[in-house]
Amino acid sequence: MTNATKNKGFLIAFLSSAAFGSLAFFTKVPQGAGMSVYSILVYRFWMASVPLLLFCLYTRSSLRVTPRQLGELTLLALFYVLSGVTQIEGLHHIDTGVGTTLQFSYPIFTPLIMFFVFKERITLRTALAIVLALVGVALLSGMVTGTVGKCEPLGVFLQLLAGFTYAVYLAWMSRSKATELDSSTFTFYIFFISAIMMTIFAPFTAQGLQTTTDSKVLLHLAMLALIPTALANITLTISVRMVGSTLVSVLSAMEPVTAMVLGILILNEKISWATVVGFIAIIIAVMLLIISPTGDTPCDNDDKKLAEA
Repeated sequence: MTNATKNKGFLIAFLSSAAFGSLAFFTKVPQGAGMSVYSILVYRFWMASVPLLLFCLYTRSSLRVTPRQLGELTLLALFYVLSGVTQIEGLHHIDTGVGTTLQFSYPIFTPLIMFFVFKERITLRTALAIVLALVGVALLSGMVTGTVGKCEPLGVFLQLLAGFTYAVYLAWMSRSKATELDSSTFTFYIFFISAIMMTIFAPFTAQGLQTTTDSKVLLHLAMLALIPTALANITLTISVRMVGSTLVSVLSAMEPVTAMVLGILILNEKISWATVVGFIAIIIAVMLLIISPTGDTPCDNDDKKLAEA
């Protein structure tokens, strides 16, 4: 691999992580206009499905799925929807940067799920990461020094629940036959099925399925669908193919960094020493999990075994 290819892959991976981190920012305007989380997700998933479908057609990715794969995709989409609902709903009760950092706890929950469900052992590094994560959560939630900015207990709970449901999604996906599909095809079906689910469910909520003609709201909804949804997932796929999962996993730490920077600079959210220390503790915990002593991630080890085979 040439240096030019590595540099390009690095930039694409950075773009993917930063794009994921902008999700909370783009939901603020629709929420401020009175749109429910359910209506926001209907727009998000439908508006993201179109460019993903076009991407699949452009790359000539097969859209064929078996009945078993379709069933697994449906269950995976359900957990993905639950994660999205709790994350955006939680932003009613918590600042953007802190909320996204708490939701980013999914790499902490994943090994716990793998231990209790799939009987995979927890190493000392994992245990240390979990302790650091708990310390970070305590600082960010105001349990240690008092609440800083908007950080209600319900918001903390919803963001952690979002992280947990996303961890279930990732853990289940790692054992799913649906991952045999091309990555772009897999992502398209997740968003397409999620869009159908939310369209069916939203009319039965308190506010029903809302529509809008406000140009500013529509712009933010379009950006929500394009940047932290379609663009983030497409660039993630490209970057993994170019530079591997190790670098992409490390750069995923830019997701909460992006959210916190946007919250502070644009939304005028408050920051304190407790916020900073808590944020750093969670990032260190995540790094302990995604980087092994040899510099490889579990995904990289799997790739090596396949190559040797």
